[in-house]
Amino acid sequence: MDHSLIKQARKKDGAVFGLVTQKIVTTQTSTISQNDELANSLGGQIRHMVLKMCLKANASLTKGRSSELTIQPHTTIAYKQNVLIVKPKGDFGLDFMSEKSIPPVTFQTDDWYPPGCTWLTEEVATLSRNFALLSGLKASIRTSLLQRLISVMMQCGAVHLLERVLSQMLDGKRPSLDCVEIEPQRQALQVMLDVLSDEDNGLETEDSSSPLGAFHLVTSALAEMPDDGLAVLMSSCTPRVLRSLALLVQCVIENGEMSLSSDDLAPLTGETFQLTELLFSSCGVELQRDGDVLKTKLSESYQPRPLVLCLAIKGLASMANC
Repeated sequence: MDHSLIKQARKKDGAVFGLVTQKIVTTQTSTISQNDELANSLGGQIRHMVLKMCLKANASLTKGRSSELTIQPHTTIAYKQNVLIVKPKGDFGLDFMSEKSIPPVTFQTDDWYPPGCTWLTEEVATLSRNFALLSGLKASIRTSLLQRLISVMMQCGAVHLLERVLSQMLDGKRPSLDCVEIEPQRQALQVMLDVLSDEDNGLETEDSSSPLGAFHLVTSALAEMPDDGLAVLMSSCTPRVLRSLALLVQCVIENGEMSLSSDDLAPLTGETFQLTELLFSSCGVELQRDGDVLKTKLSESYQPRPLVLCLAIKGLASMANC
């Protein structure tokens, strides 16, 4: 399980490897020929056709009614393959692809992730530098970005357009809003472009590891969220609520639990908590109450939406400096 291929597979959803265990390979040039020969008549009434096929080594091509196929050296003409399917949480199945109907062998590795870890842990850790870049901006720039981003989120479909605009900027292209036909969308995007293009902010750069690249990552995550989840998140962009959501997301990442009576979750009470449950469930994360303890459970069928949820909330919280 420590093999590099297995580690790569953990980062992907349902990675499949084909493992060739046996194969037959030609060692020299070979020719397969097919000859049609007409046999003599039997009793003057019955005629029949005889089909001959042969495999010759070092054969040369001949003319006539025969059909021949030349096979070059080192050509695989038969092989046996096993299929290894690796799931992100560590489970993997091995299908021997036998001619007989044998169900795949599945190996369970429930303790694959150390305590306090999920498949999200490594993914979010890889991208954590982006949140540091956003929180490291001047307070005025962070506030302006967050306010303009919320305005874009309020316009249906505008987040996808913003993501395209940011991609153009990172590619060194000058973005254009000529294709945006809806005026409220155009206005919201133009205000955002004014902030991003302000030289004093130092955001306009082609470096993907810059604050602009980090902002693009957050916008991409918002663009991948379902509409109902995005609507709830848009109404939750106050510093206090974002701080609580960020702590709850960290609980999801670490596969931990939180106390419902803690001050950290104080803003998430009543109707706000119901909206939070809707937000998380839209991205495949179930919030489970066990007395005073709040636990989280990931749904495999929703991958990679839990990651999208984590990136969006942590990005917004970074701009709110939570």
